[in-house]
Amino acid sequence: ALRPRFTQIKPTTTASQQHRQRNNAMFSANENLMLRQHKRRIVEKVESTIPEDALDLGTTVMVMQVSCKAPGCVPLETAIIIVFPKNGGK
Repeated sequence: ALRPRFTQIKPTTTASQQHRQRNNAMFSANENLMLRQHKRRIVEKVESTIPEDALDLGTTVMVMQVSCKAPGCVPLETAIIIVFPKNGGK
């Protein structure tokens, strides 16, 4: 399976060097395409677990990457948001 590559920050770098490395982490066009494909696969997998009736009423599945720069925090997480329509889409 294709996996996106992320910039690894060495623990021996200073705080200012870590900040520059995080801000300079850019993805190439191919990596952006891989990330979009990966997100789409996650959305499709989650949608496959939701009843078709709920999807027809407007249930939405969104996937995004969330970064955290706080000490001890996972640097990059995948967040899955499922939005159900109010009152069954009415």
